[in-house]
Amino acid sequence: MVLWIFGFGSLIWKPNFEYKSRVIGRIKGYKRRFWYRYVKVRGTEEKPGRVATVIEDPEECVWGVAYEVTDENQDQVKSYLIDCRELKTFKDAYILGSVTFYPQDTTVEPIQAMCFLNNPEFHLYITGGESVGESAKVISTAVGPTGLRNDEYIFKLADFLRDEAKVVDEYIFELEQHIKEDQVSQSA
Repeated sequence: MVLWIFGFGSLIWKPNFEYKSRVIGRIKGYKRRFWYRYVKVRGTEEKPGRVATVIEDPEECVWGVAYEVTDENQDQVKSYLIDCRELKTFKDAYILGSVTFYPQDTTVEPIQAMCFLNNPEFHLYITGGESVGESAKVISTAVGPTGLRNDEYIFKLADFLRDEAKVVDEYIFELEQHIKEDQVSQSA
């Protein structure tokens, strides 16, 4: 049985696992928001950064990438994602689910893919969300203990959407613009 994994955040540019194919597309009925406080890689306990989650919303869609994983690599990839990356870093942050992925190439049939979905009970989830401006203020200055900047995450995601997927994501592009404006005003 083929395993497909949908990436909506850093998995897009840094999967760190072997895959057979990579397909650009979207899932419907969800929106991507930066409503998880992140205290490890792109933020600290004192100054949490933000990372993406997908939240149910029947009017929205989330563009990203689906990775096809070969039979011989499935156990290794699942273990890496669950035990070392997504659920180890964020214990209880995500609910492992299945989504219908619609490839950008409409000649390709929709695909069932594994996805890490929002857990609204997660203690670092921003219940009720926050405005784009509030998120941008945090992201524009947050840096993790290893030196990874939080803004890089949004800039890479915006670059993917604009340059590779060639789609408009108003939320991400507005967030990117606010971050850049905040950084200009901070340096003045």
